[in-house]
Amino acid sequence: MIRELNKSKKDNDKITELSIFAHGTASNVAFGYENTGVEYIYIKNPTNMNNYNIGQLSREDFANNARIDLYSCNSASLFGFGEKTFATTDAMIKAVDIGRSFAEQLSLQSGARVTGVVGRTDYSPVISGQLPTLGGMGGPNSPSVRDRSSAIRLIFTPIRKK
Repeated sequence: MIRELNKSKKDNDKITELSIFAHGTASNVAFGYENTGVEYIYIKNPTNMNNYNIGQLSREDFANNARIDLYSCNSASLFGFGEKTFATTDAMIKAVDIGRSFAEQLSLQSGARVTGVVGRTDYSPVISGQLPTLGGMGGPNSPSVRDRSSAIRLIFTPIRKK
């Protein structure tokens, strides 16, 4: 996947918008369901985008105003958030702000505005031609929050918070 994205700079055709539909766990976007476990986060695998290979993505491939939308589960969840319960939504967002999720790392690496999800995505609307929606929270790879049952979509910009 990254090799294909990196071809843009050779073609002098910058990426302005990119939507990624895939499976995901914290710090790992998998283009095959069999590669979604925690053990794939740092493994070199051409069917995954993860912390191991995201550094190979070239910022030169993306236009200055580029946008990336991640429709995979947990693309904005931090590694180690699986099965963790937060007291409030604000507490979870604060924890995401302190760490660096895959979605934020992708934003920093590409220079693009990236949207990602803490929790699960629901692909059932795709049957009727719509985009995936926010799903639930909790489970072996998703955090949960006591005051909510639905996932949260977060937006990351390429400027690192201090």
